Amino acid sequence: MFINVRKQALLGLCLMAASSLTLTARAANYTPVSGTATSFDKYLIIDKDANVPAASFDFSIAPGEAMAATENSMEVLAGAGTPVLSGPAVFTAGEEAYSSVQSGDSLDLTADEKYAFKIINVDFSSVSFDEPGIYRYVITETPLQEAGAFVQDTEPKYLDVYVTDNNGILEVSSYVLHSSADAPIRNATGGSEDVAEALAAVSDKTTGFINRYQTKDLTITKQVAGNQASKDKYFKYTLKIANAGAGTKLIADVTSHAEAAPLDNAATVYASETMAEANNVTMLTCDENGSVEHVFYLKHNQSVTIKQLPLGATYEVSEIKEDYVSEDLAQVDAEQYAANTGTIGSAALTAGFRNTRNGVIPTGIITSVAPYFMIVFIAAAGMLISGRKRMIH
Repeated sequence: MFINVRKQALLGLCLMAASSLTLTARAANYTPVSGTATSFDKYLIIDKDANVPAASFDFSIAPGEAMAATENSMEVLAGAGTPVLSGPAVFTAGEEAYSSVQSGDSLDLTADEKYAFKIINVDFSSVSFDEPGIYRYVITETPLQEAGAFVQDTEPKYLDVYVTDNNGILEVSSYVLHSSADAPIRNATGGSEDVAEALAAVSDKTTGFINRYQTKDLTITKQVAGNQASKDKYFKYTLKIANAGAGTKLIADVTSHAEAAPLDNAATVYASETMAEANNVTMLTCDENGSVEHVFYLKHNQSVTIKQLPLGATYEVSEIKEDYVSEDLAQVDAEQYAANTGTIGSAALTAGFRNTRNGVIPTGIITSVAPYFMIVFIAAAGMLISGRKRMIH
């Protein structure tokens, strides 16, 4: 019995040694090959009337999980080593955006949208592969600490590196980015559908990550009412915006429903030059804190629209009412108008003031004038009577 145990142990050691030699020999058949480079895209979709905001998005890459082959799918190997990303995707305020999808980009746009994009390079030069196969990596976008107006692409992307045997020499033949964690489908010849037919399209392929920048319009308007109110009079409005993002460029539409160069008149206390300097503006640029303040001059039924303020930005509208009674339009009609202080949310907002001035209109003879009027009337009547008497005599 003891001899049998020893024989079995010896046989096991021999098998282990043979297995070790086989593995060593297998690995020694190939000279490891270093990876090259590939890239993926970062898309930022915005409203067609908005400007690209200043924003930075970080990414990380790590080896994915190995998956065994099945009847319908290919074997997937865990990624070897860790490739290096070129850095974050950095967008600058007001940079170029495209209203139609450019060649090579994989995203859909509506008629009301445009987009900007950045390219992130993935460097595999420090990674070596020693066997043919499909090596998987996972790329993830880092969540922003405060998302604000941004809707991030939170789903990881799966980068497969295809290493092939070309007459005993290893080659990195392709890089394929997927939105699905599933293993590549096996084609009729036993290979991957990802690389069949000159990289024929597979439904879950993608070129990168897609984020959206949500914005809404803010309109500030003026109403004037009352029998002593002038509808030619210009009132001074001050608009303060905060939390809109550092360097954000906001479009100011003055000329659609107001005047770029108001002219002073008898009812207005401000000079034409002062009003024109304020109203002749098409863009408001936020400071490093995401804030901006600007003055506008509006008269009855005029309005200014600040286009595409980011969700989460705050606003405050104030005015100099002069000798008028001022009330928020939200107090007049809460369904149609927003408060003059608030936060940009999921709908466009209109805010502003109604200024009223009414006076008492006299309906009879003013008391202080009446006695004098009667004296003159009596004197005139007396002269008339005296004149008639003289004519009679």
